[in-house]
Amino acid sequence: QPGEYSLDGILGTPDGIELDEEGMIVHEIKGTFKSARKPVSEQKMWICQGACYMKMLSEFFHERITRCIFHPFFIRGDYTGIDPLYLPTLIVFEWAEIESYWSMVVNNKHLAVPERGQ
Repeated sequence: QPGEYSLDGILGTPDGIELDEEGMIVHEIKGTFKSARKPVSEQKMWICQGACYMKMLSEFFHERITRCIFHPFFIRGDYTGIDPLYLPTLIVFEWAEIESYWSMVVNNKHLAVPERGQ
């Protein structure tokens, strides 16, 4: 785990960072009872979180990061049986999309409730 990052008064803790020949990739791991029938690209909260991590890390490393691999572990799979499913998914974002998610979060951060112990 790469640790905690901060930008505009918002803290983030991405699950992983990888460097390959094309640049950096953010990794985000999810364990969920949601159904695997809905694609990762439609999990709006996950997508927003990944985009915000890419914005934070882009500022920190002075490099535009636009790739995130989500690692969802669907505990009940797609609910047609009992088998869990692990469906890693690479999503490549447009920079404008990342900026849009970041603006939304920054503009609404006053609505956030701190976690216990913070």
